[in-house]
Amino acid sequence: MKRSSIQTERVPDPDGSERQLRPSPSKAKEKRHRQSSSQNNYVSIILYITLLASSFLLGRVFLTRLQLRSNAVANFPEGWEAYTYLDIRKYLQCTERSRDNNKPLLSLEDWQLFRDTYTRVVDRDHKWDDAVPPTLGYSLEPGIPVPPPFYAKLTTDKGRGLFASRDIKKGELIHNGEHSDVIFPDSVAWRRFVFSLPKQFACDLTDWNWTQQFRKNGPYHILVGPNISSFMNSGREVKVNALPDSETSGVFHATRDIEKGEEILTNYNVYPTVWEMVGL
Repeated sequence: MKRSSIQTERVPDPDGSERQLRPSPSKAKEKRHRQSSSQNNYVSIILYITLLASSFLLGRVFLTRLQLRSNAVANFPEGWEAYTYLDIRKYLQCTERSRDNNKPLLSLEDWQLFRDTYTRVVDRDHKWDDAVPPTLGYSLEPGIPVPPPFYAKLTTDKGRGLFASRDIKKGELIHNGEHSDVIFPDSVAWRRFVFSLPKQFACDLTDWNWTQQFRKNGPYHILVGPNISSFMNSGREVKVNALPDSETSGVFHATRDIEKGEEILTNYNVYPTVWEMVGL
C-alpha cells in the first residue's frame, strides 16, 4: 500500500519513548484545504450538471413550440380570403381529425400556442391575464381565481369532454363565456387565424367555433373558447344538463342537478350557427 506523503512528527512519552506518529500541523492544514477544494469542485460539478439539464429541458420546450409553429399551413392557399367554412374544412382535410375520438387533451403549451397566435394575427392588444390556466378553464368569477365546476377528460364514445368536478345544483352557474370566449372581428381575421395554426389545431378550431348574436336581430359574430370549455359536448335532449340563458347569452346554468363525475352536456342548436351570416 502506498504510504501517505504527509510529513509526520513523533510524540515523546513521559518515559522518553516515542509513541504513535501524527501529522504536523502545517501538513494537516494543507490536507484539509485540499479536501475542502475537492468538495467545492464536486458542488460546482453538480451545479453545472443541473444547469445543463435545465437548459436542455428549456431547449426541448422551445423546439416543441417551434415545431408546432412550423407545422402551420406554410403558405396560405391562393384566394384564401374568399374560402368558405366548408372550403377550409375540405382544404385542411378535417373530417378524419373530427372523427378521431383518441385525440389527446391539449397541453398548456398547446393552449399557449393557440393564444399566442390569436394575439399575433387577430388582436395584438388582447390580454391573457387570467390566473387560472386554460387546462383548468378560466376564472368563473372575474378576479377570483377559481375555475368552473368541471374538468376535461377523454371519453370512449365522444373523445374529449367536460365532467362535473363536484355535485352541481339545478340553476347553478356552470360556464360564463361572456368573459372567457374570444371574438373574431370578421371572417378574414378568422381565416387568417385558422391558416396560421398547425393543421391539427386548425381543424379543432373549426369544430369549436360557432356564430352568435349578442342581441336580438343584431349582427352575428364568430366565437371560440380558448380553454377547455371548448370540449363541452352536445347531447340528446334527455341528457342535456347545461344551457345558456338564451341564444344571445354566453352564460350557462345547470338545468337539473348534476352529480360529480357526470358529463356536462349542452345543446349546440341553441346558437343558430349560420356561416353565411358571417361571410363564411
